[in-house]
Amino acid sequence: MSTFALITAGAGQALAAGPAPADPGTPAVQYTVADLGTLGGTNSSAAAADDDTVVGTSQTTGNAATHAFAYNRHARTMTDLGTLGGTFSTASAVSGHTVVGQSRTAGNAALHGYAYNLLTHARTDLGRSLMISQLVSGNTAVGGDSLLSSTFNLATHAVISIGPGNGVTEVSAIKGDLIVGNVFASNSFAFSFDMKTGAFTNLPALGGLNSTASQSSCSGIVVGKAALPPPGPFTANGPFHAAIWVTHTA
Repeated sequence: MSTFALITAGAGQALAAGPAPADPGTPAVQYTVADLGTLGGTNSSAAAADDDTVVGTSQTTGNAATHAFAYNRHARTMTDLGTLGGTFSTASAVSGHTVVGQSRTAGNAALHGYAYNLLTHARTDLGRSLMISQLVSGNTAVGGDSLLSSTFNLATHAVISIGPGNGVTEVSAIKGDLIVGNVFASNSFAFSFDMKTGAFTNLPALGGLNSTASQSSCSGIVVGKAALPPPGPFTANGPFHAAIWVTHTA
């Protein structure tokens, strides 16, 4: 059984000095900015990138609608990803050839999550359970409905709810088979969810009550913040410190 050990750099501990100033002979890093354009409308914005693919949202010709797009940096082409039948869609994340986001259905009747395959141009309706905060890793899309979060297997279309369903569950990151996020209830806490085993683990604080997970690594490390012990009997938390949770075998 794997559990998480919490590591923090506490107050009073010596921290390593920052990097020395760059050698004056070393050239500074410079950036070249590129205009990705629009889908014919006035405004566009990018939300995520993976290798040569940038995804985002753009107004269409005449600003008649707002559609998700995928931009190929190698070919310098912008592709309109369309919608689920309505006049609105966004793209929030991309992994390999899979883009995820949200879209209005026909008649703008409802807001659903979707996944778009850039190779086959197939669009998958993820439903209302993944209508916000979509992320993707491999064949797994994840999102929420403002209350619960769920995973969607793009190969089998199986939907699995994350966590026990107590409070509002929000996903912060997905890497491989590990999902991390936060449950907002009477006692809010960070969590990890292992898609292989189905294990849902509360991530502890640093003597206080609350913790927050913001990101994870492919090796299973989780980072975020956690509360120190409260200064008195009438508060639940002390200050919050940056924290790292590392798995270990019980």
